[in-house]
Amino acid sequence: MKINSLPDLDYLKECFELYNDCDSGLKWKTRPNKHFKSDFLCLAWNKRFSTKQAGFNIGNNYYSVSLNYKQHLCHRIVYALHNNTIDFHGMFIDHKDGNTRNNNPLNLRLANLSQNKFNSKLYKSNKSGHKNISYCEKKKKFKVRITQNNKSIFLKLFLTLEEAIETRNQKIKELAGEFYRTI
Repeated sequence: MKINSLPDLDYLKECFELYNDCDSGLKWKTRPNKHFKSDFLCLAWNKRFSTKQAGFNIGNNYYSVSLNYKQHLCHRIVYALHNNTIDFHGMFIDHKDGNTRNNNPLNLRLANLSQNKFNSKLYKSNKSGHKNISYCEKKKKFKVRITQNNKSIFLKLFLTLEEAIETRNQKIKELAGEFYRTI
């Protein structure tokens, strides 16, 4: 999904309120007439949606909401409303716990691309069961490779998985700090 720029913060405040009792984290407010082409459309929309949960699951456990014919990710709106800013262009909104259904404002933080990837889940295609660690059949050793800022960092080969995990964790702690998730 393309990430659209958010509307003006005041506009968002007229549309939504934070609502932690639902996955999207948002509830529709009664929207003013100026948001619609006619009083009739305003009345019809408010009758149907006002005070209800905003957003819908777009299939990958992210929630999206439609505003002015554009889709916006709910966690970006929650972050904007909670932090009173829409000035986070080029940045990602990271879910600290990795649960994309948890749009609680305390679970959201700004992250650059590398930080966001460090906090990603284990890929389904991973065969070692550990992030950044693969098994080299030819050499019968475990290889640790970390990517940061689109640059691959090869640490070395290890005889045991435990050694590889320990070395990876030390290096990742140095590079990513709080953003790294091992599983």
